[in-house]
Amino acid sequence: MIQRITLRNFRNFEEADFDLSASSTVFTGRNGTGKSSVLEAVYFFSSLRSFRTPTSKELKKIGTGGFFLKLQDKSGDGWKSELKIDWSKERRLYIDDVSVARASDFIGRFRIVTFLPDDDTLITGGPSYRRKFMDRYLCMTDPEYMRLLLEYSGALKNYNYLLKNRIFDRSQLLPFGKIMSSAAGPIREKRMSASALFSEKAGKILLEVRPEMKDLLIKPVWEGEAASPEEFLALLTENMIKDCERGFCSAGCHRDDFRIMVNNMLLRDYGSRGQCRITALSMKLAEYSLLSELFPGDVKVIADDALSDLDQITKDLFLERISTAEQIFYAFPELPSDRHFQSSCVISLDAR
Repeated sequence: MIQRITLRNFRNFEEADFDLSASSTVFTGRNGTGKSSVLEAVYFFSSLRSFRTPTSKELKKIGTGGFFLKLQDKSGDGWKSELKIDWSKERRLYIDDVSVARASDFIGRFRIVTFLPDDDTLITGGPSYRRKFMDRYLCMTDPEYMRLLLEYSGALKNYNYLLKNRIFDRSQLLPFGKIMSSAAGPIREKRMSASALFSEKAGKILLEVRPEMKDLLIKPVWEGEAASPEEFLALLTENMIKDCERGFCSAGCHRDDFRIMVNNMLLRDYGSRGQCRITALSMKLAEYSLLSELFPGDVKVIADDALSDLDQITKDLFLERISTAEQIFYAFPELPSDRHFQSSCVISLDAR
């Protein structure tokens, strides 16, 4: 369990330290007091990414050169560890004061599911929201998937660099294309299997709260689908001239999407805001359920003001479902009156 977290020059905090050893912790306070920032710092240790911004520069306090985070953790057998992130001119990672060179050796120590006010962008937003959702789940459950995704992403970065700089040299492009083509097939197979799991699990949850919303289907949609590494590489080669003019690779796993349908209706185009919101919540609850089945007692939850637009039936189902988490970190303007929070540790940021 997470015991403590220290923030320095992170968001609006110059220096702060919080005891997080309770199984349920609620941060309260007015807007702008830093509730979401503390939860963001906790989440950052799981993936070295923010759930609010894709740019790490935005995380440092204005006028400072960088930020520092420290987290103390205690395993079920009593083993204690300390993680540090020093993000100044360059990123430095430490586990028990030992420097860690690779991010892949640092992340993955915590399995955290987030519930956020803007979760409906999972349905209404662009393809990247749905890819990131599926990639995050697969990286938490399948080390091989993380390796494949890192290989693909690294090769794609170099491939796009050459295209962006109009370096149309097949001898330089093809080695990166071969890495991408080798990883693409397994990545898509794993995405296909995960989408079937989510269709079933999230579909059952959705029926509990919205019986009229039937037959949830999460279907992968590939751009430039290729059945083999050779065909994928042939597709990249065929697109090279046009991609060089565009300045980026136009086909591959980085362009994949997931079509989310209910009652044979494409939610992104025809669903109401309420339908999109409740479907996204069902998918997040399915993520939590699937992780809990694979890693019982080892899943944490972050819920950042996630109850505001839920009816009482859905709110009760949500709170009941996540109550089995190892730890839950909430953020609300005021402490809710629900019985679920009676034994929570409450930290008011208005008093700071």
